[in-house]
Amino acid sequence: MDSEAISIDEYLECDVATKFEFLYENYSVLKAIIKDYREDIITDVIEMKSFNRRAAKGDLGVRIQVSMGVSNPTMNKAISNVTIS
Repeated sequence: MDSEAISIDEYLECDVATKFEFLYENYSVLKAIIKDYREDIITDVIEMKSFNRRAAKGDLGVRIQVSMGVSNPTMNKAISNVTIS
């Protein structure tokens, strides 16, 4: 039976692609981790696109709740975020 094991020295001298292939092929948990990160990255990209789209429309980035004649903490928070930037 041929072993695909490599020594630490060989591993350290490999390029990044070879290191990744070795880890991906020999550690099944890595596949699950990559799948989890992939889903997180997709979610992050969708949220960033949404934020950028709102920002392009001049949105303050914080939901403004309209109140009838009372204090508006949401608006105050949005205004403070804009003035900090």
